[in-house]
Amino acid sequence: MKLRKARAIIRKASMTEWAAFKSSNAPNGWSARGGQGVNPYNSSVTPCGSSSGSTILVAANMAAVSLGSDTFGSILCPSSFNSVVGIRPTVGLTSRGGVVPISPRQDTIGWVYIVVGSVRFKNMLINDMVCVLILVPLLLDGNRPICRTVPDAVHFLDAIVGIDHNDHATIEMSNTDETSRVQTFQDIKEKLKKYGQDMLLKEEATNGFGNEWKAVLSKLQGLTKNGLENLMKKNKLDALVTGEEWVAPVLVIEGFPGIVLPTGYDQAGVPFGICFGGLRGSEPKLIEIAYAFEQATKIWKPPTLKFQ
Repeated sequence: MKLRKARAIIRKASMTEWAAFKSSNAPNGWSARGGQGVNPYNSSVTPCGSSSGSTILVAANMAAVSLGSDTFGSILCPSSFNSVVGIRPTVGLTSRGGVVPISPRQDTIGWVYIVVGSVRFKNMLINDMVCVLILVPLLLDGNRPICRTVPDAVHFLDAIVGIDHNDHATIEMSNTDETSRVQTFQDIKEKLKKYGQDMLLKEEATNGFGNEWKAVLSKLQGLTKNGLENLMKKNKLDALVTGEEWVAPVLVIEGFPGIVLPTGYDQAGVPFGICFGGLRGSEPKLIEIAYAFEQATKIWKPPTLKFQ
């Protein structure tokens, strides 16, 4: 509500369809509605996903901050490929209101920024007294923070569903829709056929959570407890550091947090990042480490592609 009162522009992003769990043939960044998302640093390279549009918008300077969802690196990977800062928070730290999760054990809503310095976290606890300070000087007067607890998250986002009848601009725009490239139902059907939906069909053929699934879950929990969690606690480590987003499979199986930020560009101008991962509730420490790295390197540079 504060963002809207401050006349912030809230945009939509084109994401990889069904969080990349619809078709094994569809490329990252593609959806039947939005088409193919483009990496603003090199159009021939994947933007990664599934939160493709969230990172593209911020990288292309079309948004100051964006939201994305992360099941298996869906924020961390595109953040690395699009040279932005992506935060995958501990599962349960942020509201999943309105989200269709691929995995309730792994899905979490996170943030994307240009620089780590755009965000500050304070009093971060895993229970309902989480307080997030988001500093967006371009959207608010000065550096006044927006502070809410987790139960308020849905109201904080204040997502628009349908037409806001109190806003004359949205009423006027609702009468025109010249941007839609979908003309008929047949058009929709043809676009949906492009890559198929083999993953959804396989899921439909299953019959609930059987013994095999329970055995896999038990093994994953054991791997976490005796693996990363044990390693970090035993050695009193603050963070696990890896190139790009390759640590994502290790973090997500138990809902651990991670943050990716730019660390360089190859000869073709394609960005790559560094990832700091940690245990549940370690976001303040991870952000502190990432901020120190960012200030020491100052590696980020804007994209070269121009969008129409």
